[in-house]
Amino acid sequence: MPWPSEGSPGIDSADADAPGELADINGSPRVDDPLVRNTGTGSGYYDRGATEFQDPLRYYAPTAEPANTEVGHPVTITSGDVDPWGTAVTRTFDFGDGTPDVTTTAASVRHTYTTLVGGQSTFHVVTETEAGRVYKVGVSINPPGPLVDKITAREENPQAPLTVTVEAGGSDSPFDFSSCKLDFGDGSPVVTQPGYCGDAETPTTGPATTPSAAP
Repeated sequence: MPWPSEGSPGIDSADADAPGELADINGSPRVDDPLVRNTGTGSGYYDRGATEFQDPLRYYAPTAEPANTEVGHPVTITSGDVDPWGTAVTRTFDFGDGTPDVTTTAASVRHTYTTLVGGQSTFHVVTETEAGRVYKVGVSINPPGPLVDKITAREENPQAPLTVTVEAGGSDSPFDFSSCKLDFGDGSPVVTQPGYCGDAETPTTGPATTPSAAP
């Protein structure tokens, strides 16, 4: 019999009171799949066959949003777990800045870094511990400051002199760049792309204008 998967007709449809009812061959417990209606007899949630379909919870490293931000701006740490059954998992978050750990069953937590080491940009490692597993994600906390734009344009092919590539090399901000907009000033379509204005290329006969980037 194929290994059971979510939605298999054998899930939660066996007779729990059947004479000689055997346990799962792997020693796994009988569990009730919350995504399947119980149609079995007896307790109603035994699976047919030699194996009992278990909680498909999978553990993965967390993410930080934003991962590059200004001091005093909140950061959200979100578990990367895939949890179709909505199982309650206890997680402990260490934010790497000496503040107390946070233990919770919530999938995400918010934290605000309020100090910088030596007043300079500081990299913190957030540690998430759950079910005996340890995961880490990095966060860069930066001094406050304005968005600074710097763009360059270069001719890529002397045989096609109207084609230039524009880069926003040197642009900086205490925040991550979420998007960038380039207007080449010659009536050609405005180029909008996520993140930095890196390698934005267009045929143009006029100079590019300063890009607009949103933190």
